Amino acid sequence: MMPDAVPSSFEIGIRMVFSLFVVAAFIFIGHFLIKKLGMRGMKFGKEMPMDVLSYLPIGPKKYIYLVHVVGCIFVLGVTDEQITLLHTIENPQLVEDYLTQTQVKSETKKWGKSLAKRDPAPSGGGNGEMRK
Repeated sequence: MMPDAVPSSFEIGIRMVFSLFVVAAFIFIGHFLIKKLGMRGMKFGKEMPMDVLSYLPIGPKKYIYLVHVVGCIFVLGVTDEQITLLHTIENPQLVEDYLTQTQVKSETKKWGKSLAKRDPAPSGGGNGEMRK
């Protein structure tokens, strides 16, 4: 009986590197498939019927959020450990009034910022002289 041949260190190294490449390829292909195919049915971003209207920090890592979800505004208390529903605004007129008011404020801020970028306020005196 002939004993089996023992592979050399070089052969073991080649097998190990090849195995590493195969595992890395499976991980890469799996990541690609999950990213491209796995997220098709899920809605994110602009497609979700939810919008964070505003938030107010009330302490370290403690906030109050106003969240608009399909005709209702939820007032949420958010900390590191939990999210608590503080109040629900379901009155359609109040919700519409708040959304209109928020939209007007947002557009006014954008307009003010663009105006400030175009025409900065002059510095110093009005006649071109510098003040002492």
